[in-house]
Amino acid sequence: MKKTEIAWGIIISSALALSACRTQKKIVNAVPHKAIAAHLPCFSESYQSDENFLFGTGMGESLDSAHAYRKASLETKGKISSQIDYLLNKVVDAYRKKAHLSGEQIAALRVVAAGAANMQLNRLHNTCQRDKAIEETGKTTFYITNQIPTAQVIDAFIERTEKDPVMHYNSDDIRAAAAQVLQSAF
Repeated sequence: MKKTEIAWGIIISSALALSACRTQKKIVNAVPHKAIAAHLPCFSESYQSDENFLFGTGMGESLDSAHAYRKASLETKGKISSQIDYLLNKVVDAYRKKAHLSGEQIAALRVVAAGAANMQLNRLHNTCQRDKAIEETGKTTFYITNQIPTAQVIDAFIERTEKDPVMHYNSDDIRAAAAQVLQSAF
């Protein structure tokens, strides 16, 4: 009985230790291996996220070309959405450290960040779009890359914090936190 308890204790403590050893993440727009990406439309290195733009690339394949386009479009939105969420959560964390916010204020600010992120998904710019019909299978493959300026995301977030009637956030400090995050996130 005691050996089982000791074994479980070792397993649980090992899992906790490993989860505490996370490395600092960076914003990355996942693309196929460079050798593969070089041959795919809309997946080149010029469509990689940086401190100025967040990019999302997607590919959709279907017998119906409209369905293939929707698949690719959803994939790009998903990728950009995760980058926006990550970016805004890092900004909230950086601002929290500077402004010494309460738990309630942090929770409210995260809700504002989520609202700003969702709003931005309707403002994506299509920077690359290609379609290719495959005669053997009859399928159409769409390749799409969308982008959004990081400044637009940050400005929308700050605009929403300024409209918050209950919490009083310092927009200059949020902008400074955003600049700090953008320097280290890429």
